[in-house]
Amino acid sequence: MSLSAWRLLDDPATRGAWNMAVDDALLRSCAAGAAGFPCLRFYRWDPPALSLGYHQDVAKAADASALEGMGVDLVRRPTGGRAVLHEYELTYSVVGQCRKGLLAGPVMQTYRRISEALVEGLLRLGFPALLSGGERPTPRESLDPCFARSARCEVETGGAKVVGSVQLQQGGALLQHGSILLRFDAARLALATGGGRVEKVVGLWGPGRPRVSHEELTAALVAGFEHCFEVKLQPAGLSPAETGEARRLEREFYGNVDWTRKKPGPRRTART
Repeated sequence: MSLSAWRLLDDPATRGAWNMAVDDALLRSCAAGAAGFPCLRFYRWDPPALSLGYHQDVAKAADASALEGMGVDLVRRPTGGRAVLHEYELTYSVVGQCRKGLLAGPVMQTYRRISEALVEGLLRLGFPALLSGGERPTPRESLDPCFARSARCEVETGGAKVVGSVQLQQGGALLQHGSILLRFDAARLALATGGGRVEKVVGLWGPGRPRVSHEELTAALVAGFEHCFEVKLQPAGLSPAETGEARRLEREFYGNVDWTRKKPGPRRTART
C-alpha cells in the first residue's frame, strides 16, 4: 500500500514579512483547491522578529523603540495568539484541508494531532517531550508573551513549554504554525515586549541537552509527521501562483508598516 504524499518546504532564513506572507499564501492556495496539500514547511528568521497575533495592539504588546535598537523586526501574523520573539528557534507551519482528509476535524482535534507529530519528532532526538494538560484559556486581550504559559495540547519538555503554536481555519483550509524554541533569552523578550516576563523556559538547547543542528531537528520532525500521519513528505517549493500571491501579501500587508501597526479588523481565528 503506497503512502499519501505531503509537500515539504524547508526554506532558508529570511525576513518576517516574507515568512508570514508565504504562510498566508499557502493557506489561500489550499482554500482555493490548489494541488500540493497538505504541506509541512520549516523556516527561520533573519533578522530576528517579534511577531504579534492578528488581533494584538502594537502599543500594548511591543516596544517599538526597543525593537529598533535591538535590530528586531516587527510583523503581524495572519493567526491569533500572543507575542513571540523569533530568534533562536525553528518555525514550522502545516497547511491543509480541514473538511476532508487527514487534517479534517475541529480545531482542538487537528491541533492535537499536529502536536503529537511534533512530540514524536522530539522524542526521536531524545528530548522528553509530551503534550501539556494545559491551563485555563488565556483571554485574547492578555499581554503575556506566548511562552508565558502552556495551553492544552501544547508541547512541553523538561516541564516547560518548548513549542508555541496557533491555528487558523478559513475557507475549508487550516494553517497551524508555531515556534520551536532552541534557546530562550528572557532579557531580550522583556525588552521587545516592554516588560513581558516568562518563567521556567530554557529551550531545546538547555543545560544537559544535546545541541541539535537545524538539519537534525528538521529530519526528526519530518520523521515524526510521517509516522503519525502515515504519509511520505516530498521536498518541493512554492508554485508560481503561490510565489506571486506571497509577494502581493508582503507588499500590501505583512511588509506594510502602517498595516502592521494598525490593529486590523475582525478575522476568523481559532486557538490562542
